[in-house]
Amino acid sequence: MKKQLLAMAVAATFAAPAMAQQVTVSGTLDISPVSQTKTKIDTETRSASDTTTGGSWATSLINFQATEDLGGGLKATAFVNQVVNATTGEFTARDRWIEISGGMGAVKAGRFSPALEAGYTAYAVAGTTNSAGSSDSSAYDLLVGSLGYTNAFTRSTSTTTTTANRTTLDAAFDIAAKDAGRQQGIIQFVSPSFSGLKATVEMIANSLDSDVTTRAGEAETKQSALRLDYAAGPLSVSAAHGKRSVKREAAGASSSFLAANGAQDNATTVYTTSGTGVILAGTQAVLERKVESSIFWLGASYKVGDATVLYSYATRKDEMSADNAASIVQADVKVQTIGVRMPIGAFTVTASAYNGEDDRAAASGDEVDLKGHQLGVTYNLSKRTYAYGVMGMNKTVSATAGSNTKREQTNFGLVHTF
Repeated sequence: MKKQLLAMAVAATFAAPAMAQQVTVSGTLDISPVSQTKTKIDTETRSASDTTTGGSWATSLINFQATEDLGGGLKATAFVNQVVNATTGEFTARDRWIEISGGMGAVKAGRFSPALEAGYTAYAVAGTTNSAGSSDSSAYDLLVGSLGYTNAFTRSTSTTTTTANRTTLDAAFDIAAKDAGRQQGIIQFVSPSFSGLKATVEMIANSLDSDVTTRAGEAETKQSALRLDYAAGPLSVSAAHGKRSVKREAAGASSSFLAANGAQDNATTVYTTSGTGVILAGTQAVLERKVESSIFWLGASYKVGDATVLYSYATRKDEMSADNAASIVQADVKVQTIGVRMPIGAFTVTASAYNGEDDRAAASGDEVDLKGHQLGVTYNLSKRTYAYGVMGMNKTVSATAGSNTKREQTNFGLVHTF
């Protein structure tokens, strides 16, 4: 009897923490049987038609979340999810983070959408970020740094395509350096709400220095942001400011030449010719490239009856410098969006439009005008399944050849959540 009581006591000791932890699995699946895209770059027009594609309204993914009561009013939350590839069904890594929360606020670390993106898209997006239109190019594109470029970037556009559509000022490094959206290495603090007001502060500080002496191979990423959110009744207002700086150093490429004495060294030296021989010309130069970005946005939403009206204004400036030369302005964007979301029975109608300009070439009098709109409707078939239809357009107008673009897209599909 005593042994049984002892066994029950030991089992209860180990069962208590397990009972305090909750694990949930959820997800979203988006299938679009009809997808039509038409892109015009100056005089060239391209059309595409796809069936049974995915991600036209929502992102298909599977989520795993675990919460645990730490006692003393504290709670731990662990989260990881994977994107489901619409074509192959394969999983791709997305978010992974751990958060400790309590009465003093919440501390979160890992890979997720930072405060700049998670807040701004709530106001700039009246419909979906996954189709052409205002919510594609004024929300997500602004944060990843591709707003205003040829054939605006979307979540389904490959890096290779994006690179090909950039201006000659942009290298592959610059594209990655400007991306202030979802990324790893974020440390974030969210304050508790004080009379409807709360603050979010976050930072990224990653560096690598593989050779302190020559500085070759050094890489550094810094990002910080402050966001303030206020909510009272039907009104919600938010504002955020963030900065991002990415620097990379790498040794210049050398050629495989023979020195005058017949020695060969293509790893640490640069050679020049002198007459018929080849002589040493010194050590390799260190190539440095740095991109600095500054982003600000203000958003507001207001409920009028069942409808919600949304407004946002945002600015972004990107500057690139190479080898200590003067900085080049790669983007100087100002954009505003207005939208409305209206439930009508089982239907929800969304409409939004944006306009703005990119003054990155203002010195030559060649500003880029940015315009777009989106109209969407969803119909709830149940609490977890809905059908959708969405159509949108993005447009850039400039005096520069290749910068006049128009992208139209129409999608119909089904979404199921679980």
